[in-house]
Amino acid sequence: GAADAITARECSRVNGVDYLWASSFIMSTMLGLKDDGIVHLERYLPLIEGMVHASRRPIIMDFDVGGRNATEFVHNAKLLKKAGIGGVSIEDERWPKVNAMLGNTRRRLLSSFAMGEKIAAARKVMGPQKLVIARTHSFIVGESLPDLQKRIDAYQKADADMICIHYAGNEWAKYQKVLDGLKIKKPLLLILSKRDRMPSQLLKERRIRYVLYPN
Repeated sequence: GAADAITARECSRVNGVDYLWASSFIMSTMLGLKDDGIVHLERYLPLIEGMVHASRRPIIMDFDVGGRNATEFVHNAKLLKKAGIGGVSIEDERWPKVNAMLGNTRRRLLSSFAMGEKIAAARKVMGPQKLVIARTHSFIVGESLPDLQKRIDAYQKADADMICIHYAGNEWAKYQKVLDGLKIKKPLLLILSKRDRMPSQLLKERRIRYVLYPN
């Protein structure tokens, strides 16, 4: 995770780093804005462009919900492509989104179909060379395993390159049990939002391709 051009330059020099993460939470904080979904992307462009130019690695944009509607989402995706990013991560929350670290009961998710449409739209704008990561908060809100599987199936069908089943807690045995019950064809991204004690065996999970330290 990088906050600006300087940290992007330094982070990109670390051995083993494949991509840098442009955190919506960190950028919103730096600009004095609420972390509500990166809907006014123009405000963030100077930070994003600075990271792109300074980094030796591709930048993955934490795109959140990407816009309040389909038109705004596509417009913002085009701005990101023009800025030269290496990919986007899209959440399946509705706007206004709730920060994943907050235990907010008002959190609302898109339908799997609506999220699939977002993924397909991002793929059309970004093209085949950019990463499109589908991030679900299904596990956070406590959806059933069949509902989570339905989401994963839809996101894979919509041509996401990678799946992120986000988790902000520390009951990693429970998380592993969920992974064991799912059929996932695409690689997984694991986000470590806290300095918690994650079992080392989870990092050996064959489907986990990337581990992200976002903030």
